[in-house]
Amino acid sequence: MNVAKRSWKWHWMMLTVLMMGVISVSLFFALQRLRVHQHENAILSSAILHMEVDAAVFHLRIDEIAAGEEGVAIKDAIADMDRAIVQADAILKGKAIDSEEGSVAGVVAALRLQQQLEELKSLLVELKRTGMWRLKDIVARGVDSAADEQFDEQFDQIIAKASVIEKVCTSNREENRIKSQRILRSIYVVWTLIIAAAAAGIWRMEMRRNSA
Repeated sequence: MNVAKRSWKWHWMMLTVLMMGVISVSLFFALQRLRVHQHENAILSSAILHMEVDAAVFHLRIDEIAAGEEGVAIKDAIADMDRAIVQADAILKGKAIDSEEGSVAGVVAALRLQQQLEELKSLLVELKRTGMWRLKDIVARGVDSAADEQFDEQFDQIIAKASVIEKVCTSNREENRIKSQRILRSIYVVWTLIIAAAAAGIWRMEMRRNSA
Protein backbone atom coordinates (compact mmCIF):
# COMPACT_ATOMS: atom_id res chain seq x y z
CA MET A 1 0.00 0.00 0.00
CA ASN A 2 2.80 2.36 0.96
CA VAL A 3 4.67 1.52 -2.26
CA ALA A 4 1.57 2.27 -4.35
CA LYS A 5 1.01 5.53 -2.44
CA ARG A 6 4.62 6.61 -2.94
CA SER A 7 4.46 5.70 -6.62
CA TRP A 8 1.26 7.74 -7.01
CA LYS A 9 2.87 10.78 -5.36
CA TRP A 10 5.94 10.40 -7.59
CA HIS A 11 3.81 10.27 -10.72
CA TRP A 12 1.92 13.36 -9.65
CA MET A 13 5.19 15.18 -9.05
CA MET A 14 6.51 14.19 -12.48
CA LEU A 15 3.24 15.26 -14.11
CA THR A 16 3.40 18.62 -12.29
CA VAL A 17 6.96 19.23 -13.48
CA LEU A 18 5.95 18.26 -17.02
CA MET A 19 2.97 20.64 -17.01
CA MET A 20 5.09 23.49 -15.70
CA GLY A 21 7.61 22.77 -18.44
CA VAL A 22 4.88 22.95 -21.09
CA ILE A 23 3.66 26.25 -19.63
CA SER A 24 7.21 27.56 -19.67
CA VAL A 25 7.70 26.64 -23.33
CA SER A 26 4.38 28.32 -24.20
CA LEU A 27 5.53 31.47 -22.44
CA PHE A 28 8.80 31.41 -24.39
CA PHE A 29 6.86 31.21 -27.67
CA ALA A 30 4.61 34.10 -26.57
CA LEU A 31 7.70 36.15 -25.74
CA GLN A 32 9.20 35.39 -29.16
CA ARG A 33 6.00 36.49 -30.90
CA LEU A 34 6.09 39.76 -28.99
CA ARG A 35 9.70 40.34 -30.01
CA VAL A 36 8.85 39.76 -33.68
CA HIS A 37 5.92 42.15 -33.34
CA GLN A 38 8.18 44.75 -31.71
CA HIS A 39 10.71 44.38 -34.54
CA GLU A 40 8.03 44.94 -37.19
CA ASN A 41 6.72 47.90 -35.19
CA ALA A 42 10.20 49.45 -35.18
CA ILE A 43 10.57 48.92 -38.94
CA LEU A 44 7.19 50.56 -39.59
CA SER A 45 7.97 53.51 -37.30
CA SER A 46 11.30 54.04 -39.04
CA ALA A 47 9.63 53.93 -42.47
CA ILE A 48 7.01 56.49 -41.43
CA LEU A 49 9.74 58.79 -40.12
CA HIS A 50 11.63 58.54 -43.42
CA MET A 51 8.44 59.36 -45.33
CA GLU A 52 8.02 62.49 -43.22
CA VAL A 53 11.62 63.53 -43.87
CA ASP A 54 11.35 62.91 -47.62
CA ALA A 55 8.10 64.88 -47.81
CA ALA A 56 9.65 67.72 -45.78
CA VAL A 57 12.71 67.91 -48.05
CA PHE A 58 10.52 67.88 -51.18
CA HIS A 59 8.31 70.62 -49.70
CA LEU A 60 11.35 72.69 -48.79
CA ARG A 61 12.98 72.37 -52.23
CA ILE A 62 9.81 73.44 -54.02
CA ASP A 63 9.52 76.46 -51.72
CA GLU A 64 13.16 77.34 -52.36
CA ILE A 65 12.60 77.28 -56.11
CA ALA A 66 9.43 79.34 -55.67
CA ALA A 67 11.46 81.89 -53.69
CA GLY A 68 13.85 82.26 -56.61
CA GLU A 69 16.83 80.34 -55.20
CA GLU A 70 19.25 78.79 -57.67
CA GLY A 71 21.07 75.46 -57.62
CA VAL A 72 18.28 73.68 -55.75
CA ALA A 73 18.72 69.87 -55.77
CA ILE A 74 15.17 69.23 -56.95
CA LYS A 75 16.01 65.95 -58.73
CA ASP A 76 17.20 64.38 -55.49
CA ALA A 77 14.09 65.63 -53.69
CA ILE A 78 11.83 64.15 -56.37
CA ALA A 79 13.70 60.82 -56.14
CA ASP A 80 13.26 60.81 -52.36
CA MET A 81 9.56 61.55 -52.76
CA ASP A 82 9.22 58.65 -55.17
CA ARG A 83 10.96 56.43 -52.63
CA ALA A 84 8.51 57.46 -49.92
CA ILE A 85 5.56 56.58 -52.15
CA VAL A 86 7.14 53.22 -53.06
CA GLN A 87 7.69 52.48 -49.36
CA ALA A 88 4.08 53.26 -48.53
CA ASP A 89 2.93 51.02 -51.37
CA ALA A 90 5.21 48.18 -50.22
CA ILE A 91 3.84 48.40 -46.68
CA LEU A 92 0.26 48.27 -47.93
CA LYS A 93 0.99 45.24 -50.14
CA GLY A 94 2.82 43.37 -47.39
CA LYS A 95 6.14 43.47 -49.24
CA ALA A 96 9.60 44.05 -47.80
CA ILE A 97 10.19 47.77 -47.41
CA ASP A 98 13.72 47.45 -48.77
CA SER A 99 16.40 44.81 -49.21
CA GLU A 100 17.41 44.89 -45.54
CA GLU A 101 14.02 45.05 -43.84
CA GLY A 102 11.19 42.53 -43.77
CA SER A 103 7.47 42.86 -44.22
CA VAL A 104 5.39 44.66 -41.60
CA ALA A 105 2.08 43.14 -42.70
CA GLY A 106 1.59 41.51 -39.30
CA VAL A 107 1.85 44.68 -37.26
CA VAL A 108 -0.21 46.68 -39.78
CA ALA A 109 -3.04 44.16 -39.49
CA ALA A 110 -2.73 43.87 -35.70
CA LEU A 111 -2.87 47.65 -35.21
CA ARG A 112 -5.53 48.14 -37.93
CA LEU A 113 -3.43 50.75 -39.72
CA GLN A 114 -4.38 49.78 -43.28
CA GLN A 115 -6.74 52.70 -43.83
CA GLN A 116 -4.41 55.21 -42.18
CA LEU A 117 -1.53 54.05 -44.38
CA GLU A 118 -3.67 54.19 -47.52
CA GLU A 119 -4.57 57.78 -46.67
CA LEU A 120 -0.92 58.61 -46.02
CA LYS A 121 0.12 57.18 -49.38
CA SER A 122 -2.64 59.17 -51.11
CA LEU A 123 -1.42 62.36 -49.41
CA LEU A 124 2.16 61.69 -50.50
CA VAL A 125 1.04 61.19 -54.10
CA GLU A 126 -1.00 64.40 -53.99
CA LEU A 127 1.91 66.37 -52.52
CA LYS A 128 4.23 65.23 -55.30
CA ARG A 129 1.59 65.95 -57.96
CA THR A 130 1.01 69.46 -56.63
CA GLY A 131 4.73 70.13 -56.35
CA MET A 132 5.40 69.04 -59.92
CA TRP A 133 2.41 71.09 -61.09
CA ARG A 134 3.84 74.18 -59.40
CA LEU A 135 7.20 73.66 -61.10
CA LYS A 136 5.54 73.90 -64.51
CA ASP A 137 4.68 77.55 -63.83
CA ILE A 138 6.55 78.56 -60.70
CA VAL A 139 5.94 82.28 -61.30
CA ALA A 140 2.16 82.03 -61.30
CA ARG A 141 2.19 79.32 -58.60
CA GLY A 142 4.93 80.79 -56.45
CA VAL A 143 5.09 82.14 -52.93
CA ASP A 144 1.78 83.23 -51.33
CA SER A 145 -0.25 81.93 -54.27
CA ALA A 146 -3.29 79.69 -53.94
CA ALA A 147 -1.11 76.80 -55.13
CA ASP A 148 1.40 77.58 -52.37
CA GLU A 149 -1.32 77.47 -49.73
CA GLN A 150 -2.65 74.19 -51.11
CA PHE A 151 0.87 72.76 -51.10
CA ASP A 152 1.42 73.78 -47.48
CA GLU A 153 -1.94 72.33 -46.46
CA GLN A 154 -1.14 68.98 -48.09
CA PHE A 155 2.21 68.84 -46.31
CA ASP A 156 0.55 69.61 -42.95
CA GLN A 157 -1.91 66.77 -43.58
CA ILE A 158 0.97 64.35 -44.18
CA ILE A 159 2.63 65.33 -40.92
CA ALA A 160 -0.67 65.01 -39.05
CA LYS A 161 -1.43 61.60 -40.56
CA ALA A 162 2.08 60.32 -39.89
CA SER A 163 1.81 61.56 -36.31
CA VAL A 164 -1.38 59.54 -35.79
CA ILE A 165 0.32 56.37 -37.05
CA GLU A 166 3.42 57.02 -34.94
CA LYS A 167 1.30 57.47 -31.79
CA VAL A 168 -0.40 54.12 -32.39
CA CYS A 169 2.97 52.43 -32.90
CA THR A 170 4.47 54.07 -29.81
CA SER A 171 1.51 53.08 -27.64
CA ASN A 172 1.70 49.50 -28.93
CA ARG A 173 5.44 49.29 -28.23
CA GLU A 174 4.85 50.35 -24.64
CA GLU A 175 2.05 47.80 -24.22
CA ASN A 176 4.27 45.05 -25.62
CA ARG A 177 7.12 46.09 -23.34
CA ILE A 178 4.85 45.65 -20.32
CA LYS A 179 3.60 42.30 -21.65
CA SER A 180 7.18 41.13 -22.19
CA GLN A 181 8.08 42.00 -18.60
CA ARG A 182 5.07 40.09 -17.30
CA ILE A 183 5.90 37.03 -19.42
CA LEU A 184 9.52 37.09 -18.24
CA ARG A 185 8.39 37.25 -14.62
CA SER A 186 6.03 34.34 -15.27
CA ILE A 187 8.88 32.32 -16.81
CA TYR A 188 11.05 33.01 -13.75
CA VAL A 189 8.25 31.88 -11.44
CA VAL A 190 7.58 28.69 -13.43
CA TRP A 191 11.25 27.73 -13.54
CA THR A 192 11.59 28.44 -9.81
CA LEU A 193 8.70 26.05 -9.19
CA ILE A 194 10.22 23.43 -11.50
CA ILE A 195 13.55 23.63 -9.69
CA ALA A 196 11.82 23.52 -6.29
CA ALA A 197 9.72 20.50 -7.31
CA ALA A 198 12.76 18.69 -8.70
CA ALA A 199 14.78 19.45 -5.57
CA ALA A 200 11.92 18.23 -3.36
CA GLY A 201 11.68 15.02 -5.38
CA ILE A 202 15.41 14.36 -5.10
CA TRP A 203 15.32 15.13 -1.37
CA ARG A 204 12.48 12.64 -0.80
CA MET A 205 14.29 9.96 -2.78
CA GLU A 206 17.41 10.47 -0.66
CA MET A 207 15.37 10.36 2.54
CA ARG A 208 13.77 7.07 1.47
CA ARG A 209 17.13 5.64 0.50
CA ASN A 210 18.61 6.57 3.86
CA SER A 211 15.66 5.11 5.78
CA ALA A 212 15.70 1.86 3.80
